Amino acid sequence: MIIYKATNKNNNKVYVGITTDCSLESRKRNHKHVALSGKSNTPFHRALRKEPDAFVWEIIEQCETWEQLTEREIFWIEKYKANNPKYGYNTHKTRFVSRYKQVIPRKHIKIKLENAETLKAIKLLAINKGVQYNELIEEGMRLVLQKYGKL
Repeated sequence: MIIYKATNKNNNKVYVGITTDCSLESRKRNHKHVALSGKSNTPFHRALRKEPDAFVWEIIEQCETWEQLTEREIFWIEKYKANNPKYGYNTHKTRFVSRYKQVIPRKHIKIKLENAETLKAIKLLAINKGVQYNELIEEGMRLVLQKYGKL
């Protein structure tokens, strides 16, 4: 599990991200594919569409657990001010609690995806079903909220 940084050489803005498959090249290809397909309109994907070769990609940290990965992602986003549009492309401090932050405070999330094997299984399911991994995670969160309400 890694935390990576993509830096735009033309304006020095950064994007900080995480991946659990431990392959930066795979994550880089995925970002470029999503950006060029027009499926995402995030600031980072818009910048990738505009200047796909302007980015330098690097691993900035390796982590052992899901909890450590998400905590350190927040650390690096804050360090590089990556969620400030003046300095970066991140839209939130972490992509995994941001959408549901108002509904489920981070400290109350009971379900943790700590196991890399579980994440790989979810990714395979997403590929086999032809859906985006993030959409599958969001659908899971929606079902948890629907069944249990606010935690």
